[in-house]
Amino acid sequence: MPRFRLPTLAPAAALLLAAAAYAPGHRPRRAQAAALDDPTIVAIFDEANTADIETGALAERMGASQAVRAVGKRFKEDHTGVRQQGRDLAKKLKVTPTPPKPDTYAADHAKAMTLLKSKKGPEFDRAFLDHEIAYH
Repeated sequence: MPRFRLPTLAPAAALLLAAAAYAPGHRPRRAQAAALDDPTIVAIFDEANTADIETGALAERMGASQAVRAVGKRFKEDHTGVRQQGRDLAKKLKVTPTPPKPDTYAADHAKAMTLLKSKKGPEFDRAFLDHEIAYH
């Protein structure tokens, strides 16, 4: 599998990932979209990467197939690096992450983790892949 590297255009990447970070039920309404300022984008970017690190680590541990374990490991490693790039950029720009209001993201991620942890074997693999497809 080819190794992808993010371009140095971190602000553009942050904006794109922030816009895509929430699953369909989590996207801000049009009226709320104007509230996506830099601190909010940084917070969403961090939350999204943290979620992929956590689900990736879970897949690395619980995956029934070698392929799912490898994808989980890759997600964990890649998103750890991307999250750090976002944190470094925020620090450099002196931006303090401020989650959107309301922010149901943490609760939704916890539910997804609980569901994934309840699965075993090929059922886990399918649930993990379905979750990641819907999430991305």
